[in-house]
Amino acid sequence: VVAKGAESCEGTGGDCSNCQCPPGACVYDAQAGLDIESAVASAGADTTIRLPPGVSGQQARHLVVSSQRLVLIGDDAGSSVMSFGYGSSLAVQPGASVTIENLRVNGGWTVSAHEGSELVLRNVTVDNLRVLSTNARVLLDNTMVHAKDFYADAALSLRSVGGHVSVVGGHVMDTFDGAKLKLEGYAGASFSFADYTVSGGWQTGPCVLLRGDSSDFSFDGVLIHECKSPLLYGPAPGVQGGNGSAIEFLGLESNLTLRNTNVTSHSSDHVGGCVYAGAERSRIWVYGGSMSKCTAHLAGGGISVIADEVDLHVDGLHITNMILTLSETWGGGIFFNSTMGTLSMTNTVIDSNAASFGGGLFVVANSTVLNRLHLSRNWAAELGGGLASWGTTTAIECTFDRNEAQSGGAWAVAHAFEGTQMHPAFLHIEKCLLDTNFASYSGGGLWVGVAHRPTLETRNVYFEMRMIDSTVTGNTAAKGSGGGFKIDGGCLELVGGKVAGNTARRGGGLFVGGASCATQSQNSWLIGEGAKIEDNEAEEGGGLLVEAVDSDDVRVLGTAGGVPFALSDDGRTVLTRGAGSPDYRVRVCQVPGMHGSSVQCSELDSHGGDAIWNQAATHPMALANDSSIVIIGLPYQGRYLAVDRTGAIVAEKEGQFVKFQESEVPRIAVVNAIRDNHPGWGMSSSVSRDWIAASGYHSLVIFRLKQQIFENVTCAPGVTAMAPSHNGTLLYVASHRRSDGVSNLVQIDAVSRECSPIGPWSASLVDFDTVRALALSPDGLFLYAAVSQKPLEYLDEIVQVLTINIRSGLRNQIATGSEFRSVVALKPLPDGGLMILSQAAVAGTRMFTGPWEFQLFRIFPTSIVVTNAVIERNRATKSRGGGLYITHLGQAIAVSISGARIGDGNFAELGGGGIMISQCWAPISVTGGTRVTGNTARGGGVGGIEIVLSVDARLDSVLVHGNTGGMTGGIGFGIFNDLETGLDIGEGWIMMTNVTMSSNTAVHGDGGGLCIMAIGGGVLRGCTVSGNRGGRGGGLAI
Repeated sequence: VVAKGAESCEGTGGDCSNCQCPPGACVYDAQAGLDIESAVASAGADTTIRLPPGVSGQQARHLVVSSQRLVLIGDDAGSSVMSFGYGSSLAVQPGASVTIENLRVNGGWTVSAHEGSELVLRNVTVDNLRVLSTNARVLLDNTMVHAKDFYADAALSLRSVGGHVSVVGGHVMDTFDGAKLKLEGYAGASFSFADYTVSGGWQTGPCVLLRGDSSDFSFDGVLIHECKSPLLYGPAPGVQGGNGSAIEFLGLESNLTLRNTNVTSHSSDHVGGCVYAGAERSRIWVYGGSMSKCTAHLAGGGISVIADEVDLHVDGLHITNMILTLSETWGGGIFFNSTMGTLSMTNTVIDSNAASFGGGLFVVANSTVLNRLHLSRNWAAELGGGLASWGTTTAIECTFDRNEAQSGGAWAVAHAFEGTQMHPAFLHIEKCLLDTNFASYSGGGLWVGVAHRPTLETRNVYFEMRMIDSTVTGNTAAKGSGGGFKIDGGCLELVGGKVAGNTARRGGGLFVGGASCATQSQNSWLIGEGAKIEDNEAEEGGGLLVEAVDSDDVRVLGTAGGVPFALSDDGRTVLTRGAGSPDYRVRVCQVPGMHGSSVQCSELDSHGGDAIWNQAATHPMALANDSSIVIIGLPYQGRYLAVDRTGAIVAEKEGQFVKFQESEVPRIAVVNAIRDNHPGWGMSSSVSRDWIAASGYHSLVIFRLKQQIFENVTCAPGVTAMAPSHNGTLLYVASHRRSDGVSNLVQIDAVSRECSPIGPWSASLVDFDTVRALALSPDGLFLYAAVSQKPLEYLDEIVQVLTINIRSGLRNQIATGSEFRSVVALKPLPDGGLMILSQAAVAGTRMFTGPWEFQLFRIFPTSIVVTNAVIERNRATKSRGGGLYITHLGQAIAVSISGARIGDGNFAELGGGGIMISQCWAPISVTGGTRVTGNTARGGGVGGIEIVLSVDARLDSVLVHGNTGGMTGGIGFGIFNDLETGLDIGEGWIMMTNVTMSSNTAVHGDGGGLCIMAIGGGVLRGCTVSGNRGGRGGGLAI
């Protein structure tokens, strides 16, 4: 050894003890055959050893550097060789520093860097390298790893507990087995790779394996190229392969950043051809770079995320040409499955990928945000050619073009996919382009499917879609519906933008149908506010087709202990009694308007009335609107009491008892004889402004609030449910008739107390003991009825809610699919909603024994609203509804068209050239300056507006001009044509005010301007009919 410093000296055999060099100034030129271990052991605190070029036989089996700074440096060409041999090690003790430069290290090498130490490998080439770090600083600068150890688990393995490991430049390649690169981080460790290459060879596991526990991994400018896996070559004998991804990220609460990283031509044996992330509660950032030509079996040819609470952020990435090999696959480009996680993508391109679901991208997430995402030329065998998504999603300035699928050519949204937990979800699409996408069945551009109907189990689960200023053009649904898009459930709000040039068999522009539309912010399907639906084509419903919308959303507002008896007019106050013996206290409970808020209950003042409140047979039946009077029923005794809030009795009455055979009323008699129980099915009440009616089944009384007197009503025995008219003049009741056991809906004059039929249809409705509650709709057109379907166990039953048209008796179920238990009261709301008060046994108890509680539900109504929309030049080539076709709506679904422009060439082959409305059982309104002009129906229908097989319609301030129809030119009501006429409603009612019908033509039929057939009646006021032509009745035919 020759030392160069302040003095020169010589040592032999690596013994440097005679060299007196100042610290930091000693450089040793090693000769061939140097024993490096001995040299390091005897070196000073700050020492450099320079190794000669070539294979010089230096050996260092187990090298330990303690509390010193050591530099091992080879020649600049990197030809110096240090032969460690497989299983060799380097230990950098706490506080020490080791730098190794320009060396070729033969053999597998394990390096450990301990607390506070520093390790630098620069321009080093090694066969296999394993670095173990504990709160140390490690730098690998231009390190080359050429794996030659067949049994090593990784060519380059870096494990760090705390501390930082930095890798700059270099590569790893030619791995025989295991991973090429393996990183393990714990306790806040961090790893960074820059300008690095991983390529070549084959392995049974992933190419890059990252395993982190509260650690950070960062890659910048990294190339991962042509790694192979068992998918192509099969696993090595006796070796257990991993997932096989190019990058596999596992662990917990860690971070991964990929910046300008390119991954190409890798094959995974399961999911995630390029990247697989299974690290729970972790965050992943991808900036720039590309992923291409990766292969996986099942899901995520490019990226696959399968873990809870993962946040993935992608910006500027290009994913292309991924391959999935199984028959049923998900997410050709990206598969993201983290129900409580988030996905955000910006300036990213995903093209030319394929899968069964989500050809380009498949997402199951709590929240997804897409900005300027471009999905192009992707393909899906089933749903979502470009994208299949679940959960709340926002897409802004995104482009979907030339994607293909069976349904949802560009995008399929499901709420929810099979096996996913259901949550409220929102879809926001703004300034996006869906262009030239194709679906072999439905939703050429977009398909939305809500997989549930609203029930009590899903009452707080809803889906809402909002599309703003977006363009949906040139899309095709070849064999199904919704050329532009199909909304099969949930709410839709279409604002601005354009749906143009799309084609389908049904609903050329868009198709709306399915289940509930009621959310926190809207209760309707809204088409309009500047939206344009133009130049679309279908066999029926050329522009817009709305069909089979029949469901309402149900949510629970409050639950509290106690037996329910009555509900206030505003639906917010519940009259209850204690849940069971010995608690019979009467309470008034205030229920908040929003789900999740607590119910507040207070007892009525029992001063002077303890004997009343504490009787087991006491039934608080009704509460005056101002809560000043409570009607108390003692049905077992046949008595009724009017009690004020202090408990004082202000009036009482013996009900006029109507005796029934016990065989006819067994359940009623039994229930009313149980003193410790809750209200029987024979007990009912209703409250008007001036009176309160109450029935204990065997008798019916009316209490006059002003006079504070009771009066008996004898014309309607066996009342099980009742409801007042809005002006208080009538009382509708469901009354049991002794002769044949059929419930008879009758109306009672509140003054004379005489009964009369509601209509000819009301003689027989349902069995006597099935009507549990009645209520009148705010418009007075319908009765709501809670009707028992079947008992579950004693005193418990399933109840459905029906609407009954007072004019026609037509009945329809609302809240389809919801089953309520033991309904006590119904209260309609001004917005069309309905409150339902029901009784249930406390969880874990039986209905017969209690204790009991009440539940208050709200049904949110829905409607179809078209406002300020432009619907022009659409074609229904074989059927009806050239511009707009609405059909088969449920009874609670109203239709409103306002300020719309429908014309300029809409065409229908059969009827409804502009607007076709059929089989709608709720009110229809066309108002607000709507213009229906220049439409054509070539067959036997109406050119402008055709409304058939529907109940009530109102037209106000509408222009119907220049339309041509084979049957009628301008407007036609009740014209059956060749439609099925098995349902003869006969009670439809029309109201037309300030409607102008001009220059319309009926080519072969009657009523050039207006034709009215087969309706119940109507009023026309302030209308103008001019310049029309028809076979009979050029202006008007009735």
